[in-house]
Amino acid sequence: MAIGWRHTDARSNRPRGSALPEALQHASGRPELWCGPCLAEFPHFVELLEKYEDDDGVVFLTVATAGSPRDEVAQLLSEEGYTFPVLLDDEGKAVDFEILGYPTTLFLDPDGLIQYRREGFEEDGYEHQTAIRIDALRASMDS
Repeated sequence: MAIGWRHTDARSNRPRGSALPEALQHASGRPELWCGPCLAEFPHFVELLEKYEDDDGVVFLTVATAGSPRDEVAQLLSEEGYTFPVLLDDEGKAVDFEILGYPTTLFLDPDGLIQYRREGFEEDGYEHQTAIRIDALRASMDS
């Protein structure tokens, strides 16, 4: 999947950008428990959620792929004290986005175009690099 690729909804043939949150809200099922890099990313993800919590222009979606029972995911989040919502990909939609490694972060513009893709987790500079991508995406939309 290339930068600038737009995911379309097969049922309506519309760009998936605006449909993505709705489609993910309806995903349900049994997500796999997260890998080590995903778990290591969580505290940094929480920092970003807090940084952008009052910013209506930034939305973060967390998706767990199909796999382990929902109650195991809920238990892990509870034990670690995480309160962010996790969407469950029961239907395997991650395959549509060619997500083959974890964690994978996609930065989409308001039209649903993928503007940047980051695979894996590197702790050093995580929040800073994410903020740079968000700012660059905003700047490109303003021009």
